[in-house]
Amino acid sequence: MHSRMKDPNKGRLKRSSFSREPKLIEQGNQSILGIKNITPLETHAPTPPWEEEPMIIIHRHITNIESKSKCSDLELKELTCAYLDKNFPAKEWIRVYTDGSAEEAVTNGGSGVYIEMPNQETIESSIPTGTHCSNYKAELEAIKEALTILERITPSIPKARAVLLSDSRLGSEFEESVGEREEEEEEEEEEEEEEDNVCQESIPTNV
Repeated sequence: MHSRMKDPNKGRLKRSSFSREPKLIEQGNQSILGIKNITPLETHAPTPPWEEEPMIIIHRHITNIESKSKCSDLELKELTCAYLDKNFPAKEWIRVYTDGSAEEAVTNGGSGVYIEMPNQETIESSIPTGTHCSNYKAELEAIKEALTILERITPSIPKARAVLLSDSRLGSEFEESVGEREEEEEEEEEEEEEEDNVCQESIPTNV
């Protein structure tokens, strides 16, 4: 029994020392330890991309268009084109147009995407969105398809910027949901501050 306990079998796990492992690694890499002026790797970008400029900007209205019913189709087109030329020049921006609809708003949905590149090339895509589909879902699928295409083509374009144009209310609802979430976060912060400012009264006890 003594010999068996003294010499454990080969299947037993060997213990290692935490302090010994770094020493072994150091001994095995002596050739690089003498190198001086090594520039340390940055743990993260100096300025996160989301702080450099807004990732998503939502414009709910076209300037000078107060009501569609008060303008003719030609006027709407001219005002929209002027707005795009001023804010999103065709030579600098990728213009993405999306649309989606369904028969009687509930069936046989379809989505379409039309993209104008700064080099005047165009990309078109159309997809079915299902037999049971609403206008809302068709609009959403069109935007998702557009984002999928942009994800594929933008890595090869330096400093690519894109504007997505849609007559859907998805953008407005997204903006409203973001605003509601920000208001909730502000209310939670105010409640936490109030809790921190509450004074606790100590009750003296007789010794």
